[in-house]
Amino acid sequence: MTIELLTVGFYIAAVLTLFIDGSGVVEWFKEKLYYLRYTKDSPYNYYQLKPFDCSKCMSFWSGIGYYIYLHPTLTIETLITAVIFGTLTSLMALTLRRYIVE
Repeated sequence: MTIELLTVGFYIAAVLTLFIDGSGVVEWFKEKLYYLRYTKDSPYNYYQLKPFDCSKCMSFWSGIGYYIYLHPTLTIETLITAVIFGTLTSLMALTLRRYIVE
């Protein structure tokens, strides 16, 4: 695995974390889906739309998809790298909340 693959995977995880945790688009979309199912008079109840509202899940699955797209074989090295990117999103989310969103 080259450093270019790791760098691109890290950038994908960073962009997904910024989009899911920082933008609020996912929450807006979930609210619209909720009110399509229920009436406008009912109060909005929070629900999860995994893996689309979880930055760890999306980073893991997009990392798996990215590496399978480049190399059609799924190896232990690919899985470990995807797990590392999924884990790094928690650090990215903390940094995002501390320095960018506030």
